[in-house]
Amino acid sequence: MMQILNFLYVVAAVVFLFGTAVFIHEFGHFWMARRRGLKVEGFAIGFGPKIFGWTKDGIDYAWRWIPAGGYVKLPQMVTAESIEGKSDSRRSRRCRKSSSRSPGRS
Repeated sequence: MMQILNFLYVVAAVVFLFGTAVFIHEFGHFWMARRRGLKVEGFAIGFGPKIFGWTKDGIDYAWRWIPAGGYVKLPQMVTAESIEGKSDSRRSRRCRKSSSRSPGRS
């Protein structure tokens, strides 16, 4: 019985300390974004479905189920789709049209 309690104590301590490190790390992103005047849409500790959350000053704060990280949602940041080359079809057609013309020719 004592080994089980010791194991649970160690697991709880690791989750708490890791969560604290994640919070400090993500709060640094949040604080600097606000300080630089960027619009912040969300601040979350954890991933997955919300355990609970609230909205204050247009920012969605949340605690989530998987305590393996967190995020600060900044709409000014580049999305993964734009990094990977995915975009909406209208824009890609327009880019193909303009890139098909070589410079100096009309």
